[in-house]
Parts: sequence; C-alpha cells; structure tokens
Amino acid sequence: MPGSPQSRAQIEAMLREAQAKKGTLTTDAQQNATESARKLGWVGKRLAARYIDVFSLGLFGASAWWAATEGRKGVEAAIAADLWLLLFMALAVWFLAESLLIGLFGTTPGKWLLGLRVRDAHGEVPGIPRAFTRSFWVYVRGLGFGLLFVTPFAIFIAGAQTLNKGVAPWDNGLVVDEQGASVQWQVIAFLLVMLWIAAAEGWWLELASVL
Repeated sequence: MPGSPQSRAQIEAMLREAQAKKGTLTTDAQQNATESARKLGWVGKRLAARYIDVFSLGLFGASAWWAATEGRKGVEAAIAADLWLLLFMALAVWFLAESLLIGLFGTTPGKWLLGLRVRDAHGEVPGIPRAFTRSFWVYVRGLGFGLLFVTPFAIFIAGAQTLNKGVAPWDNGLVVDEQGASVQWQVIAFLLVMLWIAAAEGWWLELASVL
C-alpha cells in the first residue's frame, strides 16, 4: 500500500539506480570529450607541422627557384611574384623534401618541432619509396595539389576523416608517433605567425635573391 516501508524502499532503490546511471553517463561523456580533444589536438599538431614545413622548406625552395629565373629579369620581377603561385610551387618543393626527410629520418623540421615521427610497423623509418607514396597522397588528398579553390576543402575533408578513423587516409600502415614537443607551444605559435608574415611580405623572395 502507498507509504508503506516496502514502497519507500522500492522508490529509494529506483532513485539510487537512476543516480548510478546518471553518474555512468557523465563519466562516459567526460571520457568521450577528453578523447575527442586528444584527437583534435593530434590532428592539429599534424596540420601545424605541415604548415611549418610548407612555409619554410617549401616556400624558401620555391622563392629560390623564382629568384633564379624570374629574378634575373630585374628586381621588379623578383618581388612581383604572386603569393598563391609561390604557395603552389612551395607545395611541390615540400612534396619532394618531405619524401626524402621522412624516408631517411622519419621526420621533418615541422614534425621534429612538434615531437612527431613517422614509423613503420616495426618502429623503423619508412624508407624513401613508402615515404614518397605517403607524401604523394598527402599532396593529392590532403592538399588538393595546392590549387587555390580545392586545397581548403581537401584539408577539411582529410581532417574530418582522420578525426573519425584515428588515422590519416595516407598513413597506410605507417604510424605517426608523438614523442613530446621539443619546444614550448608559445614558441611554435610565434614561429607559425612569423612564417606567414614572411610569406605575405615576400621575405623569402628577398632572401633567395640575395643568396
């Protein structure tokens, strides 16, 4: 009957069960949020490493090529290079440089700064053939050949796939290990900003023309 000790005991048991389920759901949600944040940070690190490589190795190489060809026509030609054209060329230079560096050392300047290394299933460097294949698919699927109106969509789609599956579409049996960044994030952020300014202001062209 209502109000009996047995009824109160049943209600209290139901309340305890509901509280336990709520606690479990809260814990699961916290764990999922933590895992999502970890994956997002991991993908962000990889993008930042690629940004550093493209805007340092790649853009300097492209600027050097431009200075050695168009730059011979005069100072005006050397400094009039369109930024997007240089970036397109920088991605091609980056593609070759990354293939060699990852194949031989398993890392690049950007990846080294952020504590990332590419390894095969045995923990060894991939070798140039596998690194070349990996970089090619990054160039195609992750950067859309550097085409102005394709690259942003390629980066977004590849990032979403990496977040969803936990591996990038081009890893193909290779592993990207995190070994801890060798410098503080503030320094890395400053470097990213400076690289962008160097590209936008044409500093790479000026340096390449001098050298």
